[in-house]
Amino acid sequence: MARCGFGFGRWFTQGVICSAMLLALAGCGEAVKDGGAGAEESGSRAQDASVPATRINATKGTVVSGPSEKPTVPVVPSQNSSATSATVGAADKLVVTGKVTTDDGADFGTTVVVSVFSSTPQVEGRPLFDVTTTTLGTDQTYRVEVAPPASGEVFAAAKGFLVQRRSLASEESAKPLTAGVITQDFVLVRGAEISGRLVSADGAPLSGWVEANSPKNDGSSSMGVGAHERATEKDGFSITVPKGEVKLQAWADGYAPVWRKLTAPTSGVEIRLGEGATIEGRVLLLATGQGVSSASVSLLRKNPENRESGSSAISDSSGHFRINGVSDGTYRCYSNAEDLFPVRGGKGSAEVTVTSGVANLKPELFLFPGYTVSGRVTDEELGAPIEGVKVSQRGGRNEVSALTDSDGRYKLFPVGYEMLTVKKEGWVLGGGEGGSNMFNPVRGESSMSVKLGDKLVATHDFTMREELTVSGKVTLANGDAVPGGEVKTLSTGGRGTPTIKTSADGSYRIRVFRNTSVRVKAWAPGYPPVYSDPLEVGDSPVTGIDFILKAGGTLSGVVLDPKGKPAPGAKVKAIKFVYFANMGLGDWTAEALSNEEGLFALLNVPSNDVLLGAEKEGFAPAERMNVSVGEGETRKGLTLSLRTAHFIAGRVLDSRKNPIGGAELSFSGSSGTFDSTKSDVNGNYRIEGLADDRYIGNCSVEKSSWMHMSIEQIKVDRADVDFVFEEAKEKANLDANVTFVCKVLDAKTRQLVRTFEVAPCNWEISRDPAEPGTFRFEGKTHTLFEMTVMADGYTPEKKTVSAERGGPAIKEVEFLMGPGASVIGRVVSKGDKAPLEGLKISLAPPSPYQGHVPDHIRNATKWATSQADGQFVFPQVTGGDQLLETKSGNGREAITKSVKVEDHKVNDLGDIEVGTGGTLRVKFLRNPGEQAMAGVPVNISLSQNSPNSGSSMERHIANTDGDGLALFESLPAGPYSVRNQSGSVYGSCTVKEGEVTEYVMALGTGTLSGLVTFEGEPLPQCQITLSTKGEGADEKLNFGVQTNWEGRYTINDLPAGSYKVTASYHMRDLNSGNSFYRTLPLDIKGEGEQKLDINMPSGSLTGRVVDADGNPVDRADISLTGSNAREGAGVLREVRSARSDNTGTFFLRGLAGGTYSVFARHFSNVKSKTETVEVPPNGEAPPITLQLLPVAP
Repeated sequence: MARCGFGFGRWFTQGVICSAMLLALAGCGEAVKDGGAGAEESGSRAQDASVPATRINATKGTVVSGPSEKPTVPVVPSQNSSATSATVGAADKLVVTGKVTTDDGADFGTTVVVSVFSSTPQVEGRPLFDVTTTTLGTDQTYRVEVAPPASGEVFAAAKGFLVQRRSLASEESAKPLTAGVITQDFVLVRGAEISGRLVSADGAPLSGWVEANSPKNDGSSSMGVGAHERATEKDGFSITVPKGEVKLQAWADGYAPVWRKLTAPTSGVEIRLGEGATIEGRVLLLATGQGVSSASVSLLRKNPENRESGSSAISDSSGHFRINGVSDGTYRCYSNAEDLFPVRGGKGSAEVTVTSGVANLKPELFLFPGYTVSGRVTDEELGAPIEGVKVSQRGGRNEVSALTDSDGRYKLFPVGYEMLTVKKEGWVLGGGEGGSNMFNPVRGESSMSVKLGDKLVATHDFTMREELTVSGKVTLANGDAVPGGEVKTLSTGGRGTPTIKTSADGSYRIRVFRNTSVRVKAWAPGYPPVYSDPLEVGDSPVTGIDFILKAGGTLSGVVLDPKGKPAPGAKVKAIKFVYFANMGLGDWTAEALSNEEGLFALLNVPSNDVLLGAEKEGFAPAERMNVSVGEGETRKGLTLSLRTAHFIAGRVLDSRKNPIGGAELSFSGSSGTFDSTKSDVNGNYRIEGLADDRYIGNCSVEKSSWMHMSIEQIKVDRADVDFVFEEAKEKANLDANVTFVCKVLDAKTRQLVRTFEVAPCNWEISRDPAEPGTFRFEGKTHTLFEMTVMADGYTPEKKTVSAERGGPAIKEVEFLMGPGASVIGRVVSKGDKAPLEGLKISLAPPSPYQGHVPDHIRNATKWATSQADGQFVFPQVTGGDQLLETKSGNGREAITKSVKVEDHKVNDLGDIEVGTGGTLRVKFLRNPGEQAMAGVPVNISLSQNSPNSGSSMERHIANTDGDGLALFESLPAGPYSVRNQSGSVYGSCTVKEGEVTEYVMALGTGTLSGLVTFEGEPLPQCQITLSTKGEGADEKLNFGVQTNWEGRYTINDLPAGSYKVTASYHMRDLNSGNSFYRTLPLDIKGEGEQKLDINMPSGSLTGRVVDADGNPVDRADISLTGSNAREGAGVLREVRSARSDNTGTFFLRGLAGGTYSVFARHFSNVKSKTETVEVPPNGEAPPITLQLLPVAP
């Protein structure tokens, strides 16, 4: 069975090693002898061992011998291996050299082959792969020269030894390799042999392939390269594997794969193929019906759980094929042949079902030579032809392209499938295109799904428009331009664009997507990155976004191990968080390794806050700290303490204690630690390198939504944290297969729409020509499927479909297509109702479309500009909830309004009143002395309770200037929260229409630190808040932080004054979550550090819930209320809740001492009497029993 991969894929890599092994077995030893003799004359020991390298072109399979180059290259260190000055090569070559030895020190006794697998720079987005192979010299060294690749790997192989592989670059480095020398040494380990033969069901010998895998992985991943060999009819196979148990997969053309579990070494193994059903069929040419010979036929099992599902065969001279040994199940069968393509729309593939060893049909698979597609490309706005547009199709073996002529016309042949790409510098496909339009910012091209139909000649016209850009200039503080600087955009929706270089005058012009929120980032060698404020990109270019690069700061300090000793080789990272209106993105800015004394220094760190951390193998990461550094400043004496590594282990089991392999597990700690793993075939899992913390563990079975559970408050260093799924839950939640039959209908006439497209296509959609206007797909119950149906003359219809458990096996879904609706209205001035001309208005769905959907659907925002009479019109609007926004500017506030759009009608929104916007001046000062704090990112957001907030919150971000001032203009009136970027300092103020509001956040130099405990133990992830009142009624200033994994906290920048200190923690009482508090008064002096340790309330109550007969009640809801005196806070009403477990037991912790009322309820028809209990301040109340009784209707 022929298999191949594109990239450093499993099958391509195995092919590289097989090629190397075949060279070794074919007599390369003679070449070693000859090459070594010739090299002695050169006087170079490295070349003594050299032989002419053999280059294997990975795409064409040709072999070319090349002479060795003369040494002229300076040595450069590899990112992942040592460098040497002993061996150099041509100035434009990368030399890979090293030594290969055995693990036991003995001679190999056989030829050793070394291969360098390299990926050269991409051509039209497709990497080219090369393999260069040599053999080991007499001094056990090798040397290979290649053109510097983008990435690469080197392999060492010898008969009887396990193949080894090394990367030519570190895992962290994504940079291309450069000319120089890389040294990679290998120590090969002797393996064990498994030998035997492949035979058919009747015992006849077969040629094929065998591959060994670790049994722990259940065949889902390769045990290592080299465990893959050819089997011949004459000699069978011999494969080298590690000693012990392995799982062997065997297959041959025309036979389904077979698995055998074996123990190495062993010999005389006979693997029988072909026991099972036989699927026979024929590959035919569409136009003539003649059989197609030498066509490749593939058989793939639907919803495969592992890789055992693939089989293949080659058609004979009349087009017939046969695949033997197929197990019961449903399969998709399709074919390919050189210069031919599968017919689209059902004839090129078939669905075959095998039941009780019998296939339900003999598939006929049709191929054709390709479509001829022609058309015209014009300007979307002007209708003029566009010359020089590249229209192409890439993929597989077919690549065809054409340039449009002066009339904008093109012609392509052969075209094998519907996706075409269109490219012209500075242009993108028009927004009105009706297909699946995807723009690739890296290549600057758009891909579009076009309708080809049943005829082999098709016509498709394209419209294009000039692309949107953000432009500006990058300079230094003295005004000098920065040529060759780097600029990119960041976006929360994954819509950022790749890095570009500034021109000679420092200017840049970078592509952006329509209707996105972006921040532009600029930097240059020797200067840290600078970020723009958030930019709302609509449908027009953004200009004048200039940057001034300034010197960064330096952070230095030491990394210590848990014993307080220096930790050399620790990786120290600084992260700069870039905030948008609703979230932040981490942007890596600096990285360094600690030296032998544990010291580190990070250069060119951006000013203001960065998050600093350290990690090292064998330790838990250091707790991250927020650090600020100014322009050109150096902060010394920072200490990062690695933590002792801990573990959590256990098993994943079903209700019958059977192991569940492949379950996905994740553990998150209160200090931000997170790690994940999968269970092995025995259900075992183990997570290493965890900090000493309490963790929440989540477990789910891959591709099965019903298998999910969580365990909270897990302590480390436990090997018994088992996830056991209850039998009742398994049975109740078992998901079944459902066939969704979807009809596309005209909403008005109810007639079927025959021509349409569906996106996304990440599951298999089938269409039957006998059922026009209909498509089908299969899925699981209790799973959501989002899709968009598009058809010419209709607005796209987006729908989420699902099927409930226990429902029918076939579910019908209707997509009602309509021309859309119109939305009209008028914007007027608040007060005098005068019409407002030139106001920008947008209309969009309240939530952006996610996933693989067309750009014109994803970017569904529509724009309009109000006319002289204030009126605006939005035509062809999709029905449903929409969000209308008027943009701020010219002294006008922004208004957000939720609207319900009814399909097939004109929706008149009437007058929309827009007031005069208010202005907010936020000033950050530091006392004493009222020193201005420049460069502080300030976030403001309008309260959702404000009548002007609509259904989305008004948010803005700006940095303070040299006077410590951040200015926000044209704001809707209402209450706003104000905070710094990290949220450690926050307050609130009110903006009034047409007025200027000034809000001063005066920070100080005081520090408060302490320890928070609960029941005598440190309490991590406890929120500590300090609040004080300002002069104004709403000028409360707050400082907040969470305790770390040791229960400690530190709050900086506190001004002198009286505060209320609140400690709050979210307590999980069985399945319900509750917060409990401790409030204390405190005076801050304003200078130096003060200590405040807080002991959280630790009263508790235990009880049981029983029914009328005294039996325990599972999952009953318990409610507790009480009036309890709090220190410095008067009397506060406390409400807590819990839920009983399967023994009826409940437990409430963290209660302040006092009198409480408690009762239980189970559904709405049973409830207990309300009991009164006394809870001691620091102890357990007497246990109580709550009996559920029927409630009178």
